[in-house]
Amino acid sequence: MTYSNSDLLQENYLTRQCYQIYEEVYDDIKDEDSGILYKVIKKIVNTKENHNEILETICNNCNIRENADLEDDIDSLGDIVVLFLSKPDRKTRHSFINTIKTQVNVVRKSVVSRIEDKDMKLYQVVVGACILVGFYFVAEYTNSTKNRASSNRNKKTKETGRTSTSYQKQDEQSINIHERQSKLEQKVALCLVVPAFIVAELRENDLINGSEIEKLIDNASYFLCKTVVDADSVQQPLQPINENLAHIGERTPAYIKIYIDRGQEMIDKKVPYSLKSNLPLNCQGTVEQLVYLRNLSGLEAFNRV
Repeated sequence: MTYSNSDLLQENYLTRQCYQIYEEVYDDIKDEDSGILYKVIKKIVNTKENHNEILETICNNCNIRENADLEDDIDSLGDIVVLFLSKPDRKTRHSFINTIKTQVNVVRKSVVSRIEDKDMKLYQVVVGACILVGFYFVAEYTNSTKNRASSNRNKKTKETGRTSTSYQKQDEQSINIHERQSKLEQKVALCLVVPAFIVAELRENDLINGSEIEKLIDNASYFLCKTVVDADSVQQPLQPINENLAHIGERTPAYIKIYIDRGQEMIDKKVPYSLKSNLPLNCQGTVEQLVYLRNLSGLEAFNRV
């Protein structure tokens, strides 16, 4: 089926576009029984670089099947007719559209189908395909608009939040310093000097339980229990061995510092029994430091057993 140029010039712009597409695809679809709407859309978008993506998006969103028969294609285009008759009111739109769609299908099947021939149906499919392809580019526009609006909101939030973020970081730093200080105040440092063989199986960062701590206290020749900060200053005069650790003897003095949570009652106790009796219930300690000493100098601040 062909139309002369004079015929086309008499038609409006939209009609001319649809007729031109119809003529281009007619020979390809006139004898087809299925997948006609799919083929027409594919033909229209085929000149686009991302034509496969466009085709897939339209078909997925509009429930268009590659093997749908002609009647299914016509039915799926009923939504386009409904759009012209529906209301833009969000609250009533859904129920109104369903009502209109039902009535359109009834009218078409009972009246229009009597005067339709296949060419008329094919033309309806072509018109529908043109509209669906147009809607794809409308969707691209609305998505880009949303993205721009979201980007602008994020930019404004960043600009207005820059100052508050700076203050927030300062507050967080102050809180973190306070938390670290608070944790240090809750810990105590139990410092012991014991024979090397007693700590032969221990390493720094090891966790030890209450009974193991008691065993270390029982074998200590020097001891003290201080806050973490005070213990650091007390140990300064000690002289650790930094070389030839492989030749450490069993009786070489070893200095071990153990951090214990909730051990405030142990601080400044003068006898080993008081240390053990004031260990926290179910306590667990961490070996913070373990070194071997050249001699016993620098232990003046420690309690000697």
